[in-house]
Amino acid sequence: MPGATSTLGIELVTKFFSIIFKRQSIEKGLVDSLFKSKYFLTGFFPFSNHMMVTVAEMIIRYGLDTPRSKGFMISIFGRILDDPELLEYARSKVTEDFKESLKTKFMYYKELLSFDFGYERVRNKIHNYHLDFLNYNTAKETFTALLKSCSDFDDAGRKHIDCSEGSSNWNMYMFTILCQAKGSFDTDVYSDFARLLATSSDVESANVPQAMQEVANQIVKDIGSEKFNSLSIEEAEEWLQTSTSLAGYKFRQFLKRHGHRCLKEFDVRSITWGMDPKLLVRLLQNLVTATKEDTKKDDDSMDKIFSQLRVPLSFMSKCLLRFVVPQCRRAVRGREAGKSLSIKSFDHWRQGFRRLAKQMVSEGRLPDADLIFFLTLDEMNDLLETRSPSIISRANYRKKLFPTLEKYKFPEIMKGTPRPINDEEESADKYEFIADLTMKGIPVSQGVTKGYARVAMTLEEAAHLKPGEILITYSTDIGWSPYFPIISGVVTELGGLISHGAVVSREYGLPCVVGLQGATKRFHTGDFVLLDGKKGILQRLPQLEQ
Repeated sequence: MPGATSTLGIELVTKFFSIIFKRQSIEKGLVDSLFKSKYFLTGFFPFSNHMMVTVAEMIIRYGLDTPRSKGFMISIFGRILDDPELLEYARSKVTEDFKESLKTKFMYYKELLSFDFGYERVRNKIHNYHLDFLNYNTAKETFTALLKSCSDFDDAGRKHIDCSEGSSNWNMYMFTILCQAKGSFDTDVYSDFARLLATSSDVESANVPQAMQEVANQIVKDIGSEKFNSLSIEEAEEWLQTSTSLAGYKFRQFLKRHGHRCLKEFDVRSITWGMDPKLLVRLLQNLVTATKEDTKKDDDSMDKIFSQLRVPLSFMSKCLLRFVVPQCRRAVRGREAGKSLSIKSFDHWRQGFRRLAKQMVSEGRLPDADLIFFLTLDEMNDLLETRSPSIISRANYRKKLFPTLEKYKFPEIMKGTPRPINDEEESADKYEFIADLTMKGIPVSQGVTKGYARVAMTLEEAAHLKPGEILITYSTDIGWSPYFPIISGVVTELGGLISHGAVVSREYGLPCVVGLQGATKRFHTGDFVLLDGKKGILQRLPQLEQ
């Protein structure tokens, strides 16, 4: 959830997932300190409209020093957390030791093998959901219908959580095998982990750049890049939406599959690709000038992959990996597919609340439809009952403040009250430098490339990307995916081994390094750099002669 989230977006996402986590805790008999307070948000909560996770509560759900807690750390942070102060604080939060009963053990192994069972049933339910709340004539009726739909999408969220936990657990098994084989926990382990996770299978988020590349290639075949680029954005969009050509068909199929996705997709205020395809059309006009053949790769045999690893594997380690690796890959696919279903659910709500906003404007309850995203559900209810001007004033203030909050950046882990990072407060001392021009992070996708850097903190800045450039940014989500066919490598300050940038880079064959905190400050657009996805290194090189 990058950047700031709207008031309504915060309320929907926290209520949605807190219900799912609570239900999961009861079913599993967990001693869970997540979401226990009746009076304020715990577990994850907003600060300056940025969503935060309480690390201590999250890592003790299954005990403090257990394989499952370590699996969560690796999935989210890309490493085992070893801050003594953090671990001591987490230990103080443990009111009861996590004790595995026969029931919890049975449920654990059952879910480990069946986390994605029933996916098709849930997918059909979400994709075929009848949006009844769009059929009412008054704002009060629409609002009531929206509230009644609240629990209709719980299955999608639960599938996403179950697959994410399955992915964390299988990842931990693979990490354990590699660490025992190596005898330590180092860059070789991360690099080999990334190589083993790479697969040609159809990962949902990785399909976005692949499908965009296919559309661009087809446009070149159908009408040529020059003619397509001579069209205005509006003309190009109309041609793609109405043309009987194969390129038009592929574009419409892309919107049908991924039209509910966008930047900041968990926020119902965000505009999806389906609502406004112009962003994709503009990107396609860049892609057609640098078309390349589909990069989807064949799965290498396990023996070939083993021969490329840097960690020395025993016969037993290889046997274990032959079973564990396919499960890890399956879990990543399940996690991404489950997330897509959750986003589809939020897109249903997005349509409902946009209709509600129009009705409230037409009934004189709101001066501006966009203000609905700066109201809580309780405030909406009050506004429908009282037409209170103080609520409108509050929403206007939040909207006015939002652009400032959107620019805030926060450190990966904070102690005490979260404070945004100000440029003057940043110190180079906290970043890991090998040399003056070199930084080291976590390698999550193999490969080595050289090219010019493009430092982009927003999609507006990313729109200036040129073919072959190396993207350096704070973090990525699905909204950045269409740019992956253009770039030759990815660097992010935040992210773990199954973060968006890591997953898409592996599937698309791009070198990627995450956890390079401070990279967007140390490097600049136009720097000639080396990105080593095996060693986790980003290095500034002397400029090439013109």
